[in-house]
Amino acid sequence: MVNQQLVDYIKSCKEKGFDVNSVRGHLIKNNFNVNDIDEAIHFVDFAYPDKKQEIKSIKQDVSVKQEFKTDVKRPTGITVVGWFYIITGVLGVISSIFMLLFGNSLSFLTQGLIKNYLTMVMGILIVYDLLWTFIGYELLRLKNWARIVAIIMSILTILSIISAIFLYILLRKDTKEAFKRA
Repeated sequence: MVNQQLVDYIKSCKEKGFDVNSVRGHLIKNNFNVNDIDEAIHFVDFAYPDKKQEIKSIKQDVSVKQEFKTDVKRPTGITVVGWFYIITGVLGVISSIFMLLFGNSLSFLTQGLIKNYLTMVMGILIVYDLLWTFIGYELLRLKNWARIVAIIMSILTILSIISAIFLYILLRKDTKEAFKRA
C-alpha cells in the first residue's frame, strides 16, 4: 500500500519545481524507507502525469527567459551600438565582395602582385566585417563578452584614427619641406 503522506509530500515538491532525485535524497536522509519512497514516486509519476508535464514546461519557459534575458531591459545606447555594428559589418561585407568582383576590371589593379594583394585584403576585410556583424548581434542579446570585444575594437579604431591623423600630418607638403630644410 502506498504511503499517502509521502505521495502528498512528493507531489507538493514536484509542483514547486523540485527535482525528484533531490526530494528522494532528502527523504532518505530523514530515515524514510527507500522502497516506500520509490513506490510513492512511481505512484506520483503515473497518477499525476499532467502536473509533471506542466512543471516541465514551466522549467523550459524559465530557461528560455534566462537565455534571452527578456526580463532585462536593454539600454537604448546598446541598441544603437549593436545595430551600428551590424549595419557597418553588412555594408563592409557587401563593399568587399563588390571590390573582389569588380575591382579586377580597374586597369591599375590588374597587375599581378597588386591584384593578389587586393584579393587578400578583401578576404581579411570580409572576415573582419562578419565579426563586426556577429558582435553587434551579440550586443543586442546582452552578451558581456561581446561588450568587452566591442570595447577593444573601439580602442583599436580610435588608435587607427589617431594614426591616420599623424600620417596625414607627416605626409603633408609643408612637413616634407620642413624636413628637407633641416
